[in-house]
Amino acid sequence: MKASFFITIISLLLLIGCSSLNSSKKIKVFEQTLGADNAQALTQYVNAFENEVLKKQYPTLTIEKAYAQLLSEDPRTIVNMKLYNQFSNYNLENYFKSQLWHEIYAPVDSIWFENLQYSIRCVYLSEHGKKIVTEISSSYETRMNKDSIIQSELGLCMFNRKGKYFKAIKSSKSGIPFFEEYYHAKDVAGEIGIAMFANMIKQNKLAINDYLAKRIIAIELGKFINDGREPKKYSTAFKDLTRKN
Repeated sequence: MKASFFITIISLLLLIGCSSLNSSKKIKVFEQTLGADNAQALTQYVNAFENEVLKKQYPTLTIEKAYAQLLSEDPRTIVNMKLYNQFSNYNLENYFKSQLWHEIYAPVDSIWFENLQYSIRCVYLSEHGKKIVTEISSSYETRMNKDSIIQSELGLCMFNRKGKYFKAIKSSKSGIPFFEEYYHAKDVAGEIGIAMFANMIKQNKLAINDYLAKRIIAIELGKFINDGREPKKYSTAFKDLTRKN
């Protein structure tokens, strides 16, 4: 009886140890895939998001509860919060120009008009050159002002499914239901709603304080940080902006 009890205890300890080791391995793989400089930049962004956004927005809540509270807000409410204005010490200009940002997002590179349609092209500004991520076309009416359309679309940036950030998620998702579901959703749709994302966290009982989880959540909420971005100022892509009228 005692032998059986000790075997059970030892087995549990080994299981916990393996689980912890597995988590460490996943973190290592994630950061190796993302790249050392990008991983360091991501850590700095997450720290700033927690200390300069969450603590200011929800000063009485713990970081974990602050994440949960922000995720529960209506998207329109989050937009009105203007989260990008909360940053004081963290340099958003450097973030928007960083390679990390381009590993996560694909900004608009070109806009052109043809046959009552306008098209936009989003690109991945990789360390090895520019790569097309997607091209999207929409119809417009002749009474619509083309310059207004251009100014509106210039601020658009798509999730970069060709970048190292998405590859890093893929490299560490195996065996973690939340990461697998999140990866699949981003792979299919690129963008997912906050309500859907929050439900994904709840359904999978994700520990928000988990090292990788915090990085995924802070970046997913980062779509609202991008509202403070001035495309022509922060992106080199617009040096090649093409207009066909």
